[in-house]
Amino acid sequence: MFVRNTTTSKFRKVFVVAIIMFACIYGVNNFDLTRLFSGFQDASVFTRFSAMNLGIHLFTRNPLIGTGLGRYFIRAYSNREIYIDGIQGLIDPHNTYIFLLSEIGIIGFIILSMILIYTLRKFRYISNPVFRKTAYLIIVVYLIGAIGGSQLLNEISFSTILWIYISLCRAISLRDLEIKRRKISMDN
Repeated sequence: MFVRNTTTSKFRKVFVVAIIMFACIYGVNNFDLTRLFSGFQDASVFTRFSAMNLGIHLFTRNPLIGTGLGRYFIRAYSNREIYIDGIQGLIDPHNTYIFLLSEIGIIGFIILSMILIYTLRKFRYISNPVFRKTAYLIIVVYLIGAIGGSQLLNEISFSTILWIYISLCRAISLRDLEIKRRKISMDN
């Protein structure tokens, strides 16, 4: 019972390697992966960098309070690119951090970060380890994904799902904290 079966362990390793190899072969044969190896010479990458440059420019104009909410989307329905102070960029900077800094500035970014940290600290009250790890994982995945896009923040369908997940995790942490408090008061 306490002895590890090495045959089963070796079989699992071989199986996992075989699945990874199959996935790689399938990906190479069925998808155009040239963008992964083209470096920064792709027009799409250049466009994203120019959009980020515009966001940084907007942030440097008003670093403390930002340019105001919705500044990127003034011409969203007439043209996908905007020009501000002679700098051209997409209506979306493709980076949540640049997006937030340019629209709400350092003060708003700090306030939003404090809310996020407060919420993260409350996740520790989730008693079920699977739920607790899931709650943390949702935030970590979002924070990593925010580097390459801002769709989780500015597109209503994505942001609604994100905030629903965060709210559910917070509700579970509140419930579990209340259960813990009741248990302590009953023991006393």
